[in-house]
Amino acid sequence: MSVPERENNFPTGEDLLAGLTFENMMGPMNSPTNNKNNKNSGKRGNSFPTGDDLLAELTFEDMMGPKNVPVNSNAPTKREILTKLSSGNSNSNPNTFIKNVLANKELKIAYNEYLNTLPSHMLQEGIESYKTITSDNFRLLLEALSQDDKLKLQSYIRNLLSSSKGLKSVSALIYNIIHISVIDSLEGHKRNSRYVYKTAKNVESSEDIESLGLTTMSSILSNFNNYRMFIKESASRSVIFTAELDPNPDAVNVIKARNTLTPSPHTLYFKMYPTGKLNDKFTFNPMGLEAERSMYSELFKLAKYGITPNILCRAATGVFPDAYDELFSSDRIRIEIRQILKTQIQEVNQKLRLLPNDRWKDIGLIITQPGGNTFYDIFSHLDKRERKMVLFQLFYTLYVFEELKISHGDLHTRNLFIIDAEPTELCYVVEGVQYRFTTRSLLKIYDFDQSNISADTDITINGRNTIRINRVFNGMRKRGDYFDREYGKGEQFIRKADLMIFLINCLKHFSHNNLDIGGPEDPETNNFFRTVTPGFYAENPISKKLICDTYTEMLQTATPELIKEFRDVFLIPEGQEIDIKSMKIGENICSMSWNTYCSQLIPTIYGCLVKISKGKLTENNTLMIPDTIVLPMIDMLKNSYFDELKSTEPIDITRQLVYTLDGKVPPSSKIKLSKRTWIGTMKYK
Repeated sequence: MSVPERENNFPTGEDLLAGLTFENMMGPMNSPTNNKNNKNSGKRGNSFPTGDDLLAELTFEDMMGPKNVPVNSNAPTKREILTKLSSGNSNSNPNTFIKNVLANKELKIAYNEYLNTLPSHMLQEGIESYKTITSDNFRLLLEALSQDDKLKLQSYIRNLLSSSKGLKSVSALIYNIIHISVIDSLEGHKRNSRYVYKTAKNVESSEDIESLGLTTMSSILSNFNNYRMFIKESASRSVIFTAELDPNPDAVNVIKARNTLTPSPHTLYFKMYPTGKLNDKFTFNPMGLEAERSMYSELFKLAKYGITPNILCRAATGVFPDAYDELFSSDRIRIEIRQILKTQIQEVNQKLRLLPNDRWKDIGLIITQPGGNTFYDIFSHLDKRERKMVLFQLFYTLYVFEELKISHGDLHTRNLFIIDAEPTELCYVVEGVQYRFTTRSLLKIYDFDQSNISADTDITINGRNTIRINRVFNGMRKRGDYFDREYGKGEQFIRKADLMIFLINCLKHFSHNNLDIGGPEDPETNNFFRTVTPGFYAENPISKKLICDTYTEMLQTATPELIKEFRDVFLIPEGQEIDIKSMKIGENICSMSWNTYCSQLIPTIYGCLVKISKGKLTENNTLMIPDTIVLPMIDMLKNSYFDELKSTEPIDITRQLVYTLDGKVPPSSKIKLSKRTWIGTMKYK
């Protein structure tokens, strides 16, 4: 194969600089970024290299490699790629043009090759810049810019691409889009917490895993190896295993530049369950697990759009028809692992009253990011400040759940991961108050097979973009059915239900007599719980009030919102009078004090039930917990316990991630609810 000669007239870095300055492309700006003596340059970091710096430093040999390396004569050259991107209708929609440039596969591969030529002191900045502009949030942010800014940016990119004959322009493209065009457009919004600019690392890796196209069992088997089984401990009709991501070379070339799937190996969690056809006789819809699959799709938005980072992100979900034989014949899974997998499937079949060797014709999969130690295992070993930061992450996310009508349904201390990470700065804004801290303990909530979302909610980000958190119906929680009657888990949202499950599990696992989960060495944490959960402490007079007396007093001055809450919790139809009798609370519970009720609640496999005489458990005793017994979530966050986490430093969304729900759209009767999907049960054909 012949090697093409280099063109003698190929421009030098100095030639490119002469034609690619921002001022020549777009005219003067109010705050030029390439003037190192500019007093405003510190906003972007004096040490950060500009596109012009990169062009000046890198030679043609750096970019194109040695002369005598064979090349594929049929493959498009980098010059042809850039020319193609810059061509087209000059009046085309700038959103479409910019999106096409940033999503171009050949450009991604070319930029990946370019990164390999960067000096070490510039490599990380190159990766971070590239990850930013290829994230979904960045594309949304571009859409929120003014039309004038979009047209200028389109012109700038087009000129930058067409005026270069080599890959060097790619570096200028990456850096200058961010550090000139977009940041200057954001000057008025950089401290507005409702604007989303960056994307969390776990979201970036999930986006890259999505790009692998895991739509069939063969695609999963070809992209993962080193499968390991979990010992099955739960009652769920599923099996759990891990596998290491090992993408095929083509996929690696596209996603490598983002550097999100490192360090290697990148291990993911798999939850596999039967759905649809099991054999020739049964069709099965696992209501909770199918709902969990939908839940992870909605919850992923909370991390993706800067609402909360404290969700274990899904990497992929799906239903794979006729995948059983392919799974068990693959040489990517070791024989001993396949045998353990088959044994666990036989255990699930037994629960479903099937024959042990019945095959799952259709397989559902939920693939999530890796977890860590559980709250149950590790909380007592954290230092006092780390405990405070973990509790803030938990209560903030429960506050988000409450605002969005999300119910977890099984929030015990083993369904909370505390991941030991590199020091990570977290910034939250709650009703305009900023909390910022650096921690190694990242809290992640997972296991959503008993969860639901009771309403659609719209959230505004980047000024004009609206995302919707969609309603998710879980067939296990149908109003009036078993879970609702026995455990108070209906399709309606019940405030503090998740919090109570968490508190009761803490009561059992850490302290037994009260919520002093900090132990004798941490009185500050203990005092926090005494303040925000007064109904749990016998020495607090409010805890001695009888449940029936409390409700009677509340009804005497009830607002319409409180009346609705009573109806939702106790399933009282419209038109029926609300009183103790219509609440159908057993006399033995109604006559309890709040402290007795809280102290006798015990965790069960599906929730919390109160223990009455001779060890018996009541039926549905999930009560509406008054704000005098357990404070509202927002009041917990505003407690002085978290004051040391507050910050008054200016927020710059071009430099850090900010998590907030301040963009939530107020409820409106005009918002149309999504159509509810009913999930069936097992049935004979």
